[in-house]
Amino acid sequence: MERRLAAIMAADAVGYSRMMSEDESGVLALLQKHRSEVIDPTIEKHHGRTIKLMGDGLLAEFSSVVEAVTCAAEIQRAMGARNAGGNAGRQMAFRIGVHLGDVIVDHDDLYGDGVNIAARLEGIVPTLVLHAREDAMAPFEAGRQMAAGISGARFVALQSKNHVPLEQDPATRRLFEELDLFLK
Repeated sequence: MERRLAAIMAADAVGYSRMMSEDESGVLALLQKHRSEVIDPTIEKHHGRTIKLMGDGLLAEFSSVVEAVTCAAEIQRAMGARNAGGNAGRQMAFRIGVHLGDVIVDHDDLYGDGVNIAARLEGIVPTLVLHAREDAMAPFEAGRQMAAGISGARFVALQSKNHVPLEQDPATRRLFEELDLFLK
């Protein structure tokens, strides 16, 4: 039995079952488009490999935890940009968890606590969604709806016109206060 240390990224689409009940073929096509245009190329770019697809979810292996976390953050940024300004009912957000642990290798598949913990993390990690009220890039309501679709997510409205609050922006202070509270 071969074992190795691996960074495992687990991801799944938020609200996928609800969306599928409304439009199976459309949602499947949207998921496949996100996988082929964002998720798969980003995993490859960061030297990862998809080890398992499970409906709306996937597991990917990386030899570097830095690459796994960077990949997850890049996917989240790309999905945020894709969802900005789009039809709120057609937006897709992903929960992503990363864990570094020992795994058992069986041909092209991986097993063990290293995989199991990553899969659990993506479902229990708390989520904070901060959104500028007058954001010109992403409608405020889209941010609110995205947060509503993530179980236990906390939504914070920022008084700003900037998509990313600048240092001199009054919302920047609130952003850091909320982050401090969230991280405690």
